Amino acid sequence: MFQSTLAALALAAILLVETGFSNAAINASIASSVFLVFVVPHSVASSTRRVVGGHIVGVLVGVAAYGILMLILGDPAEMSRQSVAIAGAASVGVAILLMALTNTEHPPSAGTALSLVAIGGTVGATYGTILDAVWFIISAAIILALVRFILRRWLVNLL
Repeated sequence: MFQSTLAALALAAILLVETGFSNAAINASIASSVFLVFVVPHSVASSTRRVVGGHIVGVLVGVAAYGILMLILGDPAEMSRQSVAIAGAASVGVAILLMALTNTEHPPSAGTALSLVAIGGTVGATYGTILDAVWFIISAAIILALVRFILRRWLVNLL
């Protein structure tokens, strides 16, 4: 119960600090990271390197996949659901590969890559929207890693 309360407080703090950005897919990715950090805080996937590094990889791949899609199609309004789905799926595969190569495996980060492509593929998305998402993801990962580092003595693996 102690850790679930801490998890809820940590996520609330992240969402309150980042009030300027809201996206369900990105929030789900960060909430999944919160779950890992507070349910299995001493697992490899919850280490600072993997939480922060994994989300950085997810961000880089997601932004690159969206950028490639923009180069091919030009205008977000021209993007079909199929093209966004293919780019999103490719971004997940590439993110998994790069996380494995860089030893930064963090499962929620695959969702980060997919979410950034999906955000870019929505009508009315701008580079500012993508940059807001990137800022939110990186800052949330850093905040989460800091909270885990500070509380590591008191946290126990629940699984």
